[in-house]
Amino acid sequence: MESRLRVSKRAKLVKTDTDYFAKLKYGYLTVAVAILSFVAILIVDYLLVQYSDAYFNLLVLYSNALHGFIRTCLIIILSIIPVIVCKVSALINPVVSISFYFISLIVLGFPLGVAISVLPELIIPVAVQVTVLTLLFCSIGIIFKKDLSSWGSILSFGLVGIISMTFTNWQFLHLTFLNTISYYATVLLFLGYLIYDANMAMNSYTEAKELGGLFFVSILLANSLDILQDIIVLFLEILTSDSDDDSDNDSDGGFDSFW
Repeated sequence: MESRLRVSKRAKLVKTDTDYFAKLKYGYLTVAVAILSFVAILIVDYLLVQYSDAYFNLLVLYSNALHGFIRTCLIIILSIIPVIVCKVSALINPVVSISFYFISLIVLGFPLGVAISVLPELIIPVAVQVTVLTLLFCSIGIIFKKDLSSWGSILSFGLVGIISMTFTNWQFLHLTFLNTISYYATVLLFLGYLIYDANMAMNSYTEAKELGGLFFVSILLANSLDILQDIIVLFLEILTSDSDDDSDNDSDGGFDSFW
């Protein structure tokens, strides 16, 4: 009887370990898709900036006409619909979800096009830096077996706080040190989001596996979209910081801030 119990426990442990390693692979696959999507957007944007005068002129007009905070709010408003549709339909209609995933890439690629048109010399080093940070912090979220879903409310509260502080400073206070605080707070917040989103992606493996087929793909792409958004915010924030180090007057460059 005891030997049977030992065999049963051992079988459960093996199954648990197998499931965990499958979740690890799924989590890293989601991160890889997000990074590859980010690289693909950069390449496409670079080609459009170089060879499409209409696209370049549109980016210049958009960049010069609007403050960084307004640009960000506009992009969020424009992107939130395809992103939400992609994520919601991932469990209902995978074809629709996958279609809106690519629509989301187009919309999210627009602010990267602005960055490429203004600061082309910084794109590659900053992209490499953000990729390393993504792999590092996503690995933290994936390696943790614990479900980090409780982080969601904390991170959302932090995001609302940063947006409120940035808007107040831009509209009323105009304090330089608050811009610095906003930059570091945004970077730390979205590093936390990388951990959280990677952990959520890993823990969605069981549901994706059970549904299978195109649902497996649509759920993976929807999860990678969350990580991609984190990557883009970090990229633009670090890019802005590096451009400020190179020039005392960032207004001449036409790319004042992500916010």
